[in-house]
Amino acid sequence: MFKTASAIGTPTETIWAQVHVVGNLLIAAVVESNEGVNVAAAGKELLVRIEQLYGEAKPGNLVDLQAFLQKVLEESTSVRLLSLTAALLTGKVLYISTTHGEVLLKRGDRVQTILQGKGGFSGASGFVQEGDSIILISSGLQKEIGEKTEEIFAPKDGSEIAEGLLSTIHKADEKEKLVGLVITIPQGQVVIPVEEQIEEVVIKPSFLRQKLLSFSKNLPGGQSKRVILTVFILLVGLLAASLVLGVGKRREEASKAHFNSIYKEISQKYDEGIALSDLNPTLAQKTFRDAKEKLEKEKITFSEKSKEYKDLTELSKKIDEVLRIALHITTISDPATFFDVTVIKEGGKGKSLSLFEGKMLVLDSGENALYSVTFPKKRGELVSGSINSARLEALSSDFAYVLSGEGIERASFASKKKEVLIKKDDSWGEIAALSFFAGNLYMLDKENGAIYKYQGAQGEKRSYLGAGVKPDFGSSIDMEIDGAVWVLNSNGRVSKFVQGSPESFSIDGIDTDLNNPTAFFTDDETEHLYILDSGNKRIVVVKKDGTYISQYQWEGMGMATDLVVSEKEKKILLLSGSKIYEIEL
Repeated sequence: MFKTASAIGTPTETIWAQVHVVGNLLIAAVVESNEGVNVAAAGKELLVRIEQLYGEAKPGNLVDLQAFLQKVLEESTSVRLLSLTAALLTGKVLYISTTHGEVLLKRGDRVQTILQGKGGFSGASGFVQEGDSIILISSGLQKEIGEKTEEIFAPKDGSEIAEGLLSTIHKADEKEKLVGLVITIPQGQVVIPVEEQIEEVVIKPSFLRQKLLSFSKNLPGGQSKRVILTVFILLVGLLAASLVLGVGKRREEASKAHFNSIYKEISQKYDEGIALSDLNPTLAQKTFRDAKEKLEKEKITFSEKSKEYKDLTELSKKIDEVLRIALHITTISDPATFFDVTVIKEGGKGKSLSLFEGKMLVLDSGENALYSVTFPKKRGELVSGSINSARLEALSSDFAYVLSGEGIERASFASKKKEVLIKKDDSWGEIAALSFFAGNLYMLDKENGAIYKYQGAQGEKRSYLGAGVKPDFGSSIDMEIDGAVWVLNSNGRVSKFVQGSPESFSIDGIDTDLNNPTAFFTDDETEHLYILDSGNKRIVVVKKDGTYISQYQWEGMGMATDLVVSEKEKKILLLSGSKIYEIEL
């Protein structure tokens, strides 16, 4: 089903690199021994334990794979894992996970990094194609490859790629920490086997026949009459039994024919969805959902103890897994911390977050403070620590803006001086969002159903909305501007306004409706909308025409309060309490 070739650095007394293949699981690891431990012996013991754990766990999806690797990590007591990268191939589906490693995909002439670990176990999944090469490498090897990427990965043969990696490893200073495993999918080798089993049918003796035989033994009139009557009864019993068995057999045959028909139909939809995954992801998602819906309706017609029910349950799991892949769902186990605001102010805790030209502004309403954090350089400082009733924030390149009890205040990033820019207006209702765009400040008044525009971020208040435009902002919770004005509502609805007029917008292709979204992000440098769907513990990514793209899932997202995104740096920055977490796009 696949071919492998490896490139392994020369071990030292304390560091040992190796690749290992067991079943459909492939691993590239680098370990460092604890003091007084023979690293080679300990590494080999670890590989033996990996085989044992694989036999026990039999991972079949991404969640299983990450749980398996976590177990390996926990049991590695005699060595420290410097890098651990694994791939699990199940038919056309590839599951990958890594800590401090990378996974690259070579498809045709194109090579790209599809997963990069930076601590914890990052994971991803997708479909493989005939001719693909998946390359697992330890941390640091990509840096050594550098500008030789095109040269090393140009060959189509996996063994030639491995030779190029090996040559690179031998020239490196810390070659003992470098390892690469090339997995090649040969032409005509991507198959998904479908197993069919026939349930054994056992026919038990007829209760009626036993009773009739017992009754014949007690008849008067001698042995001959009893024999004749017994024969008669047996013939009647056999006739009745044959009729019952015939009816039962016909029912059983009809049931099996029905099962085979629906199983074939659903399996065909499953295969169609896989075939469409690269050509038309949206249609593939719909095909998988249709298959799932059909399966669930039919499954309840069978007994939970029946083989048919079990077979449909297994098929349902397969559909769920490929649907996750088709929906581009990335599961995050432990995102890295980008910044902790307690470094700036002890006890600090972020409520909301803004981003403008490489600078983030964090509002701490509990401490009535504003913090700035440069991105991606991670330099943080206190902008202001004495704001009366700080509620909302926005920023430009030079200033931080905050809605407070005084109105809208402005603080200079350079001098840290603060002033009331726009005094509190009695006509304001409940202000739900504050944004800065193209030199102007915008305020969303949910109570009055209005969006106010302050030209030049000061001066006279104007209505952004056109005459006669009176939207219902009663459930609005956030606003973002990229030229158009976007408004997020707590019920999951997103409204779009262009030059003060509403434009039709809806999200299409999402698997589960948004549930209690908390915030969202876009700007004029961002191609997509990123919605923090707290109720479903995920971030949903959609195009600006409403087409669903992908989603990122993490248990901690239920507690997060805001997010910003840099597509240029390929990062989502997620605010939760005192910490800003980073998630790779």
